[in-house]
Amino acid sequence: MTEQQMIDAVFQWLVEESEIPQQEFLKTPYSKLVAYHNSLGRKIRNEFKLWENAWTPDIRNGVDHSPDHPDAVSMRVIEAVWQRAQQEDLVDPLEVERLKAKRKIK
Repeated sequence: MTEQQMIDAVFQWLVEESEIPQQEFLKTPYSKLVAYHNSLGRKIRNEFKLWENAWTPDIRNGVDHSPDHPDAVSMRVIEAVWQRAQQEDLVDPLEVERLKAKRKIK
């Protein structure tokens, strides 16, 4: 699965999610999205089996900074979903309903 497909799938989940978690996510400042590393990030890493993908480690000071490390990939997905949601203005509940209807979500 490509990173864009993961972004699309997680965005779809966000659109389907109830208003409260949605607004909490969207109101989180971009610089604080790391707060989702152990929740949404773990779901992304597990759901998309990111730990099964091979990557070349880039170890610096005992930390893997590889852009292909599952933690890095899941963080990029979280950031991209947040940016897309901000652009589509999902904070407005009426907008959420419009998007759901547009995508024919049940």
